[in-house]
Amino acid sequence: MSTSRLNYDLFEATGTDSAELNVLGTLIHRFPDEGDYMIEVRQGDTVVGSRLLAVSDDYHTLQATYDLSAFGDTTECDCGPTCSCEDDFDCIREDGVAVFHVGSGPGGYAVTVDPVGERRERREFDSDELVEDDVFSVLLLRPGSYVAKNTLGDASAELTVNYPDGQSGAANQDAIVVTVTDDGFEPAEIEMDPGRGVSFIVETEARIVVELDEPHEKTTDDTERKRPPQHSDRIDITSAIPFDPSGRTPAEIESKVESINTATELRAVLLAERRNDNRKTVVETLRNRIRDVSKLRR
Repeated sequence: MSTSRLNYDLFEATGTDSAELNVLGTLIHRFPDEGDYMIEVRQGDTVVGSRLLAVSDDYHTLQATYDLSAFGDTTECDCGPTCSCEDDFDCIREDGVAVFHVGSGPGGYAVTVDPVGERRERREFDSDELVEDDVFSVLLLRPGSYVAKNTLGDASAELTVNYPDGQSGAANQDAIVVTVTDDGFEPAEIEMDPGRGVSFIVETEARIVVELDEPHEKTTDDTERKRPPQHSDRIDITSAIPFDPSGRTPAEIESKVESINTATELRAVLLAERRNDNRKTVVETLRNRIRDVSKLRR
């Protein structure tokens, strides 16, 4: 019997905070200088864990990725056969990046990175106060009006997430880039479809909070909008859908949809929806699951 369950936090999250990271946000920090660094992850007042990151041109990996919801678990380096890392630390090359995200759960994670030894006295990275070159990426799924604020200043931006029309291909589009400067957000007004990312490029001290200001309810026009013609009898597995529905019964597809519990998998479903493939059963099952979330929790 399957023990998988729907990740309610993924569907219920209506905003994110760079200092209290959840499933809708991702932080990216570049390491321009070689050295050893200690990463510490906190959830509220609790220290989740710490891990050493080595940065040197002797290494070949450009990116180290950390799921903060599983940070306390043992992780292994993915540098490849030429790697000289040990099991108790990760390694990237100089000018490489660390990516921090939350795979599941309610979130609320903060990250600090400090140099080890006496090389420098300054903190390398602090999610409470992002600095120049840091990136905060956000994936908004629920249609509505959102407000993004830099709580370390007085700047704000308005984001509008439309209902999907089945034609925009939002999940295939590049993320919208927003710069955060002393003068505010640029652009300060953004309109997009669900599943399209927004990347805040930080150029001044910032803590970025994105909150739902007003949800948008589906209108009759949204309901009656015609879908584009279908071009295939099946979902192409190369579209990154987490499973191939061809040849499956509705019950089997429903069981698979129940196992969708990460933002990546949800985005894959949204991607398939916008590829104009025959995915009616998959999409309708997913929509029913979302619609019944509040009932299931009660």
